[in-house]
Amino acid sequence: MLIKVSTVAMLGLLWSCVPTHQLDDNFGEYGVPVVTVPTSTTIPWDKTAYANYINAEEIPECPPYGSCEVPVDEYIVSLPSLKDLVEEYFEPEDVPLMLRIAFCESSAKPDDKWSDAINRKSGATGWFQHLPKWWEERSYKAGFSGWLAVEPRANVGVAAWLFYEQPHPKWGNASHWYPSRSCWEE
Repeated sequence: MLIKVSTVAMLGLLWSCVPTHQLDDNFGEYGVPVVTVPTSTTIPWDKTAYANYINAEEIPECPPYGSCEVPVDEYIVSLPSLKDLVEEYFEPEDVPLMLRIAFCESSAKPDDKWSDAINRKSGATGWFQHLPKWWEERSYKAGFSGWLAVEPRANVGVAAWLFYEQPHPKWGNASHWYPSRSCWEE
């Protein structure tokens, strides 16, 4: 039985690698194996009818944040301030410390509604300077999966998760911002 299965598998593998014919003029020189169904590995994306259909439609450009219907400046004005978000996500006794940390990390002011602070060397982003290499994992664990680190609510929410759920035994809850402690320590 094992020999029969092996023989059939080998014949199938051999015959699936034999090119047959050229496709029509729209597809140029790309051949399709006899046994396999054309996939993205056999036909380049830009040669597919679907890609041509999508490329034929003009897609309107939207701002990177906000929406196509709301101009970016109006979108940002509608956001809560850093202080509002810190008060929402942190215990009252921790609010002053977290506002100081945000200032030390990104020069944030309590009334700021947006932060475009990005460290050119490390890529650390936003008020609390979240590192890109950790953002996906931490934002998922904090309940902000799919959010960008630059989004104010996600930036503060993930900072709160780090503060309360990931304290360091030696440095405490603010351990994630330990390198800037000389600025924010009392």
